[in-house]
Amino acid sequence: MKSLVAMTYYQLMHSIALALTFDEKPNLYFSMSYINLSDEVLERIEDTGVFNKVIGITRRGEHVPFLRELRKTIDMDESEIDALGSSLFDEYLIPHYAELFTDADPDDEIYVYNDFQWHYYYICKHFENIIGVEDGYGSLLQQVSIHRLRGDAALIEPFVEKGYYPQPLYRYEKVKKIISSIYIDELDDYYKSKLEVRDFKDIVEENPEKFRDALLYIFDVGRFNIQDNSSLVIGQPLDRAKYCTYLQSYLLNKKIINNEIEQGYHVILKPHPAEKNNWMIYGNDNVTVLPKDFPIEVLNYQGKRFARVVTFSSTGASIISCGDEYYRYFDKTDTTPEEVKAFIKSETDNEKLTVDFYIKVREMSPETYINIYSCIFNYKYFHTNLHLLITDGNEEEYRAYYDQSHLAERIHEYRAKKRGTKERDLWHLELNRIKLWLERYKPTIDLTKVSSFDDWDIFREAIAGHSDYDYMMLIESKEPQFRLTEKIYDSLTRHMSVGMCFPCHSEKVTTRNRNKMVTVSPGFVGSDFRGDLCNKLWHRELIMDFIRRGNISEIGFAETVYDYKGNVGRKQGVSLYINPETYLSIEEGRDHFAEKILTLINRYTDEDDFNFLAGQIANVFYEYYDWSVIADGRVFAYSVIDELEDIIEDASLKSEVYKKMMLSVLYEKSLLDNNKMIQENNFYMGLKTSVDKAAKYGVLSGVDNLSRIRKKIKSVIGKK
Repeated sequence: MKSLVAMTYYQLMHSIALALTFDEKPNLYFSMSYINLSDEVLERIEDTGVFNKVIGITRRGEHVPFLRELRKTIDMDESEIDALGSSLFDEYLIPHYAELFTDADPDDEIYVYNDFQWHYYYICKHFENIIGVEDGYGSLLQQVSIHRLRGDAALIEPFVEKGYYPQPLYRYEKVKKIISSIYIDELDDYYKSKLEVRDFKDIVEENPEKFRDALLYIFDVGRFNIQDNSSLVIGQPLDRAKYCTYLQSYLLNKKIINNEIEQGYHVILKPHPAEKNNWMIYGNDNVTVLPKDFPIEVLNYQGKRFARVVTFSSTGASIISCGDEYYRYFDKTDTTPEEVKAFIKSETDNEKLTVDFYIKVREMSPETYINIYSCIFNYKYFHTNLHLLITDGNEEEYRAYYDQSHLAERIHEYRAKKRGTKERDLWHLELNRIKLWLERYKPTIDLTKVSSFDDWDIFREAIAGHSDYDYMMLIESKEPQFRLTEKIYDSLTRHMSVGMCFPCHSEKVTTRNRNKMVTVSPGFVGSDFRGDLCNKLWHRELIMDFIRRGNISEIGFAETVYDYKGNVGRKQGVSLYINPETYLSIEEGRDHFAEKILTLINRYTDEDDFNFLAGQIANVFYEYYDWSVIADGRVFAYSVIDELEDIIEDASLKSEVYKKMMLSVLYEKSLLDNNKMIQENNFYMGLKTSVDKAAKYGVLSGVDNLSRIRKKIKSVIGKK
């Protein structure tokens, strides 16, 4: 039985076409080091019936121990390399791949699309008929001309030179032939002697219907509802190529998309695989966004024709054979980077990114006035909409008080009240400039009366009706937002995502003869998303998706965000890797908690292992403690303990559970002020992992340094 070893989607497509020409179904081995396929996708590949078996190999992180040892060979001399020989590879790689390649026939042909993966060592040791495969793009010359040994892989070079590791670039003796889509005259005699020319399209045409059906099933193309006469927009990583910022890239793509929509087309957007911006930010009701790792070549087999295929300047459009009209915004072929940059700048100069701030206004005061107008973006590419939210009082009085015409008067009042304080010193320059900002950036301002300052009342009554923004943020009017807008601007020029947050930070302020450290907060602390809406920057598409789902609640929002978990800016500190069940209400939490505890007791009581069972129960407590962020943490913590009193009848077991809970740092967290604890978020998260694992295996009492950890927490945040 033959085998194929691939690592990209296009190689998968080539493998399918090739496998359909075999007399017997081969095994497919898919390296996950480049594309981290889910088990569901692997199952879909196998369900096509093209392959005998589909096995995922080389998942990210699997070779950490091996690489740690390999790095020790840096700067080794020849004698040390000889002393190691092949032992390092034999010790770590052979056992690992021997298990994965159990079903492969070492005497039959094995088709290898890449020879710079760690599985190549095992293949060369155990297979006699190795066939190198170029992936169908006619890129063999490029493959063999570029030395691909980079990073940790470069450390094998001295081992290759001495014959302890097989020669890369298909120059190993067991490579019997190399398949290429085209004949390449520039190849040297070695490659020409082994070259077999098989055009990819010709291979596909041997079984076109089966090939098409397999692709459409694997990539579930039907879910995208691609229609005839839509416009296919192909993205490019212009920002990564340093032609523009990520913000400019967003504005350019948005302009291109809007131009197509204005011409009456529904847009199918195919982001480039190297797109760093989250591709979901381009979506709306008129745009279908394909995953960035979706192979664009599949579109040629989906049976629909595009009215237009549009790119900035991508050559990728030539791959698409089902378009009626092709358009490139930048159509120069012989150009310089400076010309590309200048063109992008000219295209985006009049474009704006709109940020809507919904501000809870609790009073009429000069401080609140300054805090509101500090939300203005003093940057070229931004437009700000300020939505003032009030719950009581006369709307006309509020509207008159916060009118822009009173700016000079309010600044004078603010300075008078803040004279001699750190706040006046901190915002001195910004106060001098705010009038200029207002004239230059002209925010739109409206005032809305809401029933309460509850986030979800505000969402239903004020936010849900708007959709003409790029980002929105709900905030309090308690503090000036000068630094927040700087942080947002800085983040969005480097990376754009569907959700971001910006923790508090400290500023050094020089006043006369001394320095002051001032904590500046955009109205909140911490960086964990816990199902709440306030104090985070959310993109329109995520909010609109939330509205479309119809569950306008904290749990509904948490579930929506959870579905975007891999697409939210982790660099901005939004943590979304918590199951939506975490956001259930306190009452629902109690019911689930009690049910889990009873299940554990019934399952493990017969074993009479109180230590293990107590650890399991404590672990459930830690898991369900996260619900406490919806209400008062201490109230919930104590209410769970009350539940335990009723649920656990055995006195010895109850004692062991309490012992573990009292020893745990997380139980102590329930006695502390939650907001202060979040300020030490990195420290806390480091603790949570180790404590949770200890509890899970019933060995919490054996955790080292609990006393030192407890003292550290007390010294940082104090005890209530």
